[in-house]
Amino acid sequence: MASAGLDFGSVLRAELARIERLFAADELAFLALTSKIELPIRDRLAYALFRRVPELRVTREWRRVDLAVLSPDGKSPPVLLLEAKALYTFDLVGEDAWVRRYPEMVQRDLEKLRLTKDLPSEAQLFSLILATHPTASINPGLQQVAKYSPGVSKAVAALGDADAVAHEADRTLRSHLGHLGAIHHGEINAGEAYGVPLAIHYWLVGPVDHSSPARSEPVVE
Repeated sequence: MASAGLDFGSVLRAELARIERLFAADELAFLALTSKIELPIRDRLAYALFRRVPELRVTREWRRVDLAVLSPDGKSPPVLLLEAKALYTFDLVGEDAWVRRYPEMVQRDLEKLRLTKDLPSEAQLFSLILATHPTASINPGLQQVAKYSPGVSKAVAALGDADAVAHEADRTLRSHLGHLGAIHHGEINAGEAYGVPLAIHYWLVGPVDHSSPARSEPVVE
């Protein structure tokens, strides 16, 4: 198979590290501020993979999976499956009952991937978590434009500043998902929209085991 030996984790990390170059200046900031960022980044990542591994078949929404890479004939079982989840860093700040929601969604997504029909043992499974992170306060006059601005303001007020919110988001995800395997954290400079500078934090989880792992200490990368 053309994908034999291909480390998709390395490929995904490399493409995510430069994905902001595929967007116009401030485009990501506008998209992230006004809606969830999952689909724009998923689509550009799919295109990057299409260019990176032309011998394979890259597709979106394959059997309701966000991103899949299939063998050259497009008919054999997948060699990569990835589910993406979009949120804000403030979604990972606060009471444990609150912040558990998104990690639990990620684990359900991965369980869905594990149950894919005829999934070969060599298929690589990943979760990509994307968190919009305003790095400055949002003008109250932007409430009709900026999604979830009250939640952003509440988290910053509780922790002191935007950096503390980002740090807590990273800590929360690692504490809840570290048992799944390696977690690679990165940050995309999204630019600025309506006077609000934004970053997009991302966590690439995987490749994860095909069986449901028992909880263990996090793997920090």
